[in-house]
Amino acid sequence: MPETSNYISTLTRDYFSRLCDENHFSEFLSNTLREDEQAGFITISLPFDKVDPLAVLETYGNSDDFQYYWEHPNSGLAIAAGEALHICRHYGSSRFSKLRREVSKLEQQVHSYSEIPHSLAGMNVFGGASFFDKPLSGVWSSFGNSSFILPGWTVIRDGKFSLLTLGLQVTDNDDPDTLIDKAEAKLRHFTDTLSDQLDQSVVLNGTTDAALTLTADNSPAFRNRWEENVAHAKDLIDQNVFEKIVMAREERLHTDGRANPTRLLHHLRTDYPDCFSFLYQVNGQAAFVGCTPEKLLSIESDRLYTDGLAGSISRGKTATQDEILSRKLLSSGKDLREHQFVVDYILEKLEDYSVEIDVPDQPGIRKYANVQHLHTPITASLNHATDVMALLEKMHPTPAVGGYPQDRALPYIQELEQIERGWYAGPIGWMNRNGRSEFSVAIRSGLIQPNKVRFYAGCGIVKGSDPEAEWRETELKLLPMLNALRHAAE
Repeated sequence: MPETSNYISTLTRDYFSRLCDENHFSEFLSNTLREDEQAGFITISLPFDKVDPLAVLETYGNSDDFQYYWEHPNSGLAIAAGEALHICRHYGSSRFSKLRREVSKLEQQVHSYSEIPHSLAGMNVFGGASFFDKPLSGVWSSFGNSSFILPGWTVIRDGKFSLLTLGLQVTDNDDPDTLIDKAEAKLRHFTDTLSDQLDQSVVLNGTTDAALTLTADNSPAFRNRWEENVAHAKDLIDQNVFEKIVMAREERLHTDGRANPTRLLHHLRTDYPDCFSFLYQVNGQAAFVGCTPEKLLSIESDRLYTDGLAGSISRGKTATQDEILSRKLLSSGKDLREHQFVVDYILEKLEDYSVEIDVPDQPGIRKYANVQHLHTPITASLNHATDVMALLEKMHPTPAVGGYPQDRALPYIQELEQIERGWYAGPIGWMNRNGRSEFSVAIRSGLIQPNKVRFYAGCGIVKGSDPEAEWRETELKLLPMLNALRHAAE
């Protein structure tokens, strides 16, 4: 067995054995069962080897069960999780308030043990919500209009620190000894399986996924209809119905097999280290995968971080071309108006939840591999009454993915797009009881199904928009996902 694999087994098991030998975990379980007869779940957090969480998901995750992945490479944070212990899921309207109540109820049922003083130790739940609160159809219905999942295992890498959290369901017949036995068996299975899978001889000599054949499924008529609808949106803007509307479209492809989501993620996180790469899969029907540049909110204690990100232009082939394009974007009246809608909206929504807000006077430029955006970083000191779910409900959707004014633009989106967004452009991320949460806007994303892939991209339509130019902008925004799919198909 390679040294790395042995270390995975030894490090975490030795730590768990010490907790049991010193009766720390047993005392915690005894107190929990004595004080709370309704205890539904137990979590235990343990130090873990510096194994790539995506490799853990790829080798230990169950493709027919819940799978979750989250990574922002440049911040050093990566999270992999699997095995649905409990699903909080709702359909239709009031998806945020209903979910808030159920997650709050779940928190009361989960008891967490950890000697590790880290804000990601203990109970973390993972999920998100659809763009609209209208009932979803087809494969999107399995996601619900909102859902969060308590996993059976979570591996987190935060900088140089790595953490494993195991979750157990408590039954009426459980006592401290049986729960310790369950935890030990689960830990042994996890570390043994992972060690075997990371054996270099198995990985290097094993077979790889079969190559896929990709076939585009969009007709020229779809582009014509979409551009006509952009022109119609411009007419509505001229009639002062709204000032901005975001129109998205699908890129549909057929495959002769199922594209492997973790292979897409590996390509995306490598090429776009300043974006949020994510995977959310409730079951084996479909995986929602993306690599988004847009942070909706990140909270650490009482400090909130968010981004105004709207207005885009391509990258240059040379440093000079790139600089010229950046200056063009910074002086574009159309893009500056579109960007200011987003900033004003965020500031308005944060006002009731903040005691102080910091925002630059002018936007800057944020560059990615294939595109650059106008960018305004916003930070806020939150008041103590702030609720994460309430903030999500308040901030979603920003004008960067919806429109402005929101109440006048949103009713026209589905009519003009003629697609079902599902979870595209909705909030996706994670939260816990330690004052930490992070959510991004699920753009630059797609739905992977057996023999079918749907990728989504959108652009903001304002006064002065050109339908052909907007189509080309969506092509630019689709490139990351299309290139990742081609990489996964090789």
